[in-house]
This record gives sequence, C-alpha cells and structure tokens, in this order.
Amino acid sequence: MKVLGSSYMMCLAYVMKKEERQFTWQEIQDNFAEANSITLVLLDENAHILHTSNDNSICQALLESNYRIECERFCGKVHEVATADLSHVKCHAKLNYITFSTQIDDEKIVVILGRSFLKTKDYFESTSRAASGDWSDCFSLELFHNVHFSNSHADLEKIAEDFLHLITQNKEALKEFLDLNKKRFSQPSVSELNEKTSSSKDDLREESSKDIDEKVTESLKLLESRIDVYFWRRVFNSLLDTDYKKATEWILQFLSERFSISSSAIFQVREYLFHKIAARGEFADRRFHLNLMPEDRRLIEVFREGKGLEMIAKEKSGRAIFFPIIVGKNIRHGLLVKDDGLSQEALGRIFKFCRKIAHQLEILRLRYELERYVFISELIKSFNKTLRKTKHVDVWRYFVQFCSEAMKSERCSLLFYDEKTGKFFVKFAIGRQADVIRTENNPGDRIAYRVFEQGRPLVVSDLASSGIPPAPADRKYLSESFISFPVILGNRKIGVLNVTERKNNEEYDEFDLELLKSIVLQISVAVERLAFMGKASEFEQLSITDELTQLNNRRYLEARLDEEIKRSYRTGMPLAFLMIDVDDFKHYNDNFGHTEGDKVLRTLAKVIKETLRASDVAARYGGEEFCVLLPQTTLREAVAIAERIRRRVEQTHFPNRQVTISIGVSACKLNCEQVQVISSADKALYEAKRKGKNKVEVFVESD
Repeated sequence: MKVLGSSYMMCLAYVMKKEERQFTWQEIQDNFAEANSITLVLLDENAHILHTSNDNSICQALLESNYRIECERFCGKVHEVATADLSHVKCHAKLNYITFSTQIDDEKIVVILGRSFLKTKDYFESTSRAASGDWSDCFSLELFHNVHFSNSHADLEKIAEDFLHLITQNKEALKEFLDLNKKRFSQPSVSELNEKTSSSKDDLREESSKDIDEKVTESLKLLESRIDVYFWRRVFNSLLDTDYKKATEWILQFLSERFSISSSAIFQVREYLFHKIAARGEFADRRFHLNLMPEDRRLIEVFREGKGLEMIAKEKSGRAIFFPIIVGKNIRHGLLVKDDGLSQEALGRIFKFCRKIAHQLEILRLRYELERYVFISELIKSFNKTLRKTKHVDVWRYFVQFCSEAMKSERCSLLFYDEKTGKFFVKFAIGRQADVIRTENNPGDRIAYRVFEQGRPLVVSDLASSGIPPAPADRKYLSESFISFPVILGNRKIGVLNVTERKNNEEYDEFDLELLKSIVLQISVAVERLAFMGKASEFEQLSITDELTQLNNRRYLEARLDEEIKRSYRTGMPLAFLMIDVDDFKHYNDNFGHTEGDKVLRTLAKVIKETLRASDVAARYGGEEFCVLLPQTTLREAVAIAERIRRRVEQTHFPNRQVTISIGVSACKLNCEQVQVISSADKALYEAKRKGKNKVEVFVESD
C-alpha cells in the first residue's frame, strides 16, 4: 500500500468522518462555494441575507466604505428583479455574478452566485484603483485577501445549475435551515472550526493503524474526487493565510512531502523573463539557470494538453518538468520539478495543483506588491522630507542609512569608484567594523568590481556554497548572506551598495533584491533631482520656479523630462506624462478679472502638488496649462493619478464658480523623444476638450 503523508491521512479521515453524519445547510452551502471558488449569498424575498459563503474580500471592503451606495445599486436590488431564469450581472467593481430565484415550498429564495473576475484586465484595473486610484481611500491589505476568478459566463452558469441540483438533493436540510431562522446567520466561529478539527484528530487517534489501512484501501478509489475537494481546499485556505514568500516556500515543501520531489523551484514572470523566487534541492544553487522564455509557444500547448513541458537539466541532473501557472491568458508563474521517477498520475495531479493555486498565488503576489508599494511610498516620503533639510554633502549618508533601514541590515556600505586610480573607496559605511572598511586600500576587490562592471546586482544566500572567496578575517562578518547593488546616476555608474548581516540572522533572497531595486531607483531619482537643482542654482538667469504658482517652470520640466527619458531607456522603468488645462479659463478671466484668475491658478497648483507623490514633478507649462512628469509610472497608474487630480479639482471650492480641468495622458515608449511625449499628451488633452471637458483622455496611436 502507498504511504500517504500525515496531512493527507487526516484529510481522508475527516472526509470519512463526515460521511457518517448529516450535513447542515450552512455546511453544504459553504463547502459548495469554497470548492467552486465563488461567493454564494442566499436572500429571502424581503432582502434579508440568510447566509453568505466565501464572500469576496473586495465586496466586504467596499460595503464598509463610501462605495456601499454603488454596491446597493447592484446586489442591493437583486431581490426585486430576480426570476427563475439565470441573469448575468457585472457590477461597478467589475465583478460578475449570476442571480436567480427558486421556490422552497411557498417561500421564494434569491441567490447571488459568483462575484468573480472574468477578465484579467478587470482584475488589474482593481489593483490600480486600490494602489493609486479612487479605491485608495478604503485601501487595506485585506482588500485582496479572498478574490475569486472564473473562466467564463458559461462556467458560472454550470456552477449555478449544479447549485440548483444541490438544492434539490438537500431540500430537507434547506427547509430546516429556513425554519430555524429566516433573517441572518453568522459564519462559524474560529473556535468551532478548531473544535471540529480537534475532534477529527481525536477520532483518528482512536482508530488502530490496521483499521485505518483497511479503510484507506477499501475507500481510496471510491472517495478519490471527494478527497481532492477537501484536501486541496485545506491547502488553498492555508495558502491565503500566509504571505507570498512563505507561500512559495510552503508550496515546494508540500510538493516534496506529497510527491517525494527532491528538487523544485517557483518562477515569477517579471519584465518578460522567468525569475526564480523560491527553490529547493539542486535548483536552489544560484548558478542554476532556466533556459526558457514566458512567450515560448510550447508552454501554452502543454497547458492545453494538461501536462508540463519536459526539459533536460544540465550537469547530469536528469529530466525536469516545467508547469506554466496561468491566470486568464497570461503566464504569471511557473513550477519546475525534477523528475525523480514521477508517475503519469502524479504529474497529472501536479498539473491540477498548479491550475488550482494559480489565482491564489496571484492574489498573494498582488498583496505583496501592495505591501511593498505602501512600504516604499512611506520610506521615500520620509527620505524626501529629510532630503529637503539636508546639505548636499550629507545626501549619501542618508542614502545608506535609509537602505540599511529598509533592508533590516546591521551593516551597510556605499563604495564609489575612482576612475583615476581604478579602485573603490568607501563613501559611507555603518555598522560593526565600519572603521576597518574605511581604511582598506581597495575594499571592492572581491565582489564590487564584478557587480560594477556587469551593472547587475548580486544576491547571495550562503557565501560558502556560492564559489565566492571568503572575506578577510578582520571584517568579522556574522552572516554569509548579502546583496551588492550597482548605483547608477544619469547614464553613469558611480559605485556599489552592499547590505549584509540581516537582523535575526535571516538570509537575503530574490524578494529582498526586488525590494532593494525599487528603493535604490526611487532614491536615485530624488538624489538626481537634488543634484540637478544644485546645477540650476549655478545659473541664476535660469530660474526653475514659476513665480505665480511656485511650481517648477517649463524650462526645468523639459530638462527633467530629458533626464527621465534617458533613465527610462537605461532601466526599462515606465514613464508617463500629464498635460492639464483649465476648462473655459478665458471666460473666467473675462467675467471675474485676471486677479481672480491668478487665484484659480494658485489654488490649482496647490491641489496638484498635494495630490502627487514625492518623486513626481509638477510644472506650470504656460498660461493656464500645467504638466506633470510621472517617473516609474505605467500608463494605467498615470490614468488613475490623472483621474484623482481631476476629481479633487472638481470637488475644490472656488469663490466665483466651479472650476474643472481636462487632462491628456501619454507614456514614453521605446525610443521616444521629449517632443513626442509632450505632443501625445497635448493631442489627448485636445480629445478631452472635444468630448465635453472635465475628462481624462489617453493618447492612442492610430494604425
């Protein structure tokens, strides 16, 4: 008999135990909703919510916010319009659900089924709205804790038909449920769930080993599909209770225990490449390289066939199987497992596992990105605040201190490269042995040279297994894990940042490298800006400030735009641009005078500055036109920012009459030029005016 893991045995025993008793309606509904990854809401004809199962966390958050009114226009009206026919609805949050009614004797029951995303673009629009758009006011890290995805309307219809069949099969349980309470039922408490799990464990212990083996042997095939439902559900629920990094490690551990896989790795698609984010066994070696691109057509082909892509590992490691993990039509992650004699049945189960975890893994990634976004935003805001009070000579000291704080590093150093001597020198260092490093003749001879020359960062979890020579004994490092990162200003490499000795002696990994990359890029923007302003002060005739609005002027904006376009080429980071114009400003001046018009411009400048992030650059372009430069911002994010500015201006009180603005949005694409970016935004602005003003429009190139 095949030996099963303890968690699998527990799950099987739990299923068997449940077979011996009658389910309550709440359990039936909850199990159905969780197994199908949907929300299920039962209402009576008076709109009383009888029971809600597996509710979408976005719905929960919006119902507790000012957007409740919008929700009421959709789910709040279901009881009035639902009929026996299945009706599809897409609500204001871009969530799709089916509504219908059914009769239980003489009682009408209304059902809401779904609350799922059907399109990836709707899902990503929600992430933008939460991060920097109109949902930012109710933003919480719990917003995407439990989000549902379905493939199509047809899938939802099939689930609805299955649910109607479930009602027919369990009519007595539902009638008993309705008789007990027809208004509202609470969710099972955590203590009740714990009691249930504990009870199952006690029951399992009472069984002898022989009895369990006999039951498993007799029932394994009979209960196979039902085991899958309960077993995988426990896996998925546990997955969403942890963070992205731990979840990827847990997945690999689970596969190792469940299928006896010795080596495995999870990859994330980022910048059109597969990046390793977690690994075990041979694949954990930093020298391991995956020779595969996300756009490889074979990945979609094997996915459609329900299997993985066979790969031959180098250095006699044998065969490996790569499973694409797809959300919608896009490959978001990938799983690589070493084929240690895996059966076709095992490979089929791993493929099924990858399909099941795809959305959960993407939710965890999104949650991680949002956490990182909030963390970095607060850090950069604090850095810029400090920078404004700092002398130019102290900038790099604060740079090192902030990077050290962000990476939880006990030791951090910044090495600058001297082009004349061809050696590194310590610009600033903090932590133990900092004085020793400062006195060294060439502190970067082991690692910094390679990082500097290649222009690529290096993350090492374990120095001993990396092949890198050990550090001199007098450095007295307490950890063998570190990150070395090239620092680039403008088009010029200037040095290398090193962080090591993480607090609690934890190792650095790819997650930390991505975080440091974001921080260094953002802080470099601020440092460059300070340096640029220092240059401008050398030429008093070139004032960089508009006297009326105290924003930057056109000359400064155009110079900064050139710098940011070069940065975009170099780093591959996105860049966006806004052109803003006051609607009917000439009429305002004609009716109320130029003095009142100047007040409007000053107020608008204040609103724009208060709405933007620290790294954004606002300028008065001329007359009633303003521009905003948005470094490291995608087109989708730029539209959200533009819409936020437009709404805040619309809601601002002006003494004479309401004032509105129109905004054109453009983005820097490959080989773009300054005149192109400005011209594109100007064309989009013209389109916003043509469509009635008080609008945001995006420049779209014609075919």
